[in-house]
Amino acid sequence: MTTTAQAREAVVDRLITAAVLPVTAIALDNEAFEAPTDGSSWIRLVVRNTASEQETLGAPGQRKFERRAVVFAQIFVPVDVGANNPVAAISADGLAATVRNLFEGVSFGGCNFYGSLIREGRADGRWWLVVVEAPFTYYEEK
Repeated sequence: MTTTAQAREAVVDRLITAAVLPVTAIALDNEAFEAPTDGSSWIRLVVRNTASEQETLGAPGQRKFERRAVVFAQIFVPVDVGANNPVAAISADGLAATVRNLFEGVSFGGCNFYGSLIREGRADGRWWLVVVEAPFTYYEEK
């Protein structure tokens, strides 16, 4: 069984330790962060719980709860270089696909991930923003 804190930690670890990820700047909830000023791409990782249901009855410590949550990976690349520009160091589409693959149809740390979605990009100041949404479930006993 997995607690909310353990689920969040598993998600963060998965992204940070991904050897296939060509980005080193990652913003996390409630941690100090400044966006790169050199124009390099970066990711903001957010985990939001969305629903919870009690699965079983019983004595305290033996009740099972299903928790549902979503990972939002907000991918920021420099604006005006094209979403899939082969000349750009890191394309928004390519980076989004890499992140989606980390969280789609996999299980780790007590978290079960399903189909993930890439939301089309939009300008956000000097950045082009693409969002990957990855829903998952985990179970907690209490």
